Amino acid sequence: MKISYQKETDSLYIYLNSEKVSDTIIINEDANVDVDSAGNIVGIEIYQNASKHADMESLETIAFPVQNIKVGNS
Repeated sequence: MKISYQKETDSLYIYLNSEKVSDTIIINEDANVDVDSAGNIVGIEIYQNASKHADMESLETIAFPVQNIKVGNS
């Protein structure tokens, strides 16, 4: 799983896996869910005003099995 925040556009994308996106489901004016050809969620996008919906100053994981952490543009 990867989380990407673009400050310039105030957009947030949560990549749940690396499957190919087949369709995008519009949730509301700020958010979409990308799904693969089987309807499984591939990613979640908050494409404007992400900082209005999420605290962009901190990231906390709870009961998350940490095995590989990368910070930066990886």
